[in-house]
Amino acid sequence: MKEKSNKPKDKIDIKIIDDFGYDSDTYERLKEKTKNMKFKVIPKNRLLRILFR
Repeated sequence: MKEKSNKPKDKIDIKIIDDFGYDSDTYERLKEKTKNMKFKVIPKNRLLRILFR
């Protein structure tokens, strides 16, 4: 999900994860299962919810 978000914070997180290391087999399995996953962000602010419906 961090790869899809394209947020500056997520880019930093990805760098830290790469530096720390991870299980590449598990990562590839999860990446395949989630590649078509969509998520919806619902703002907590009522005005923003109205504007971004």
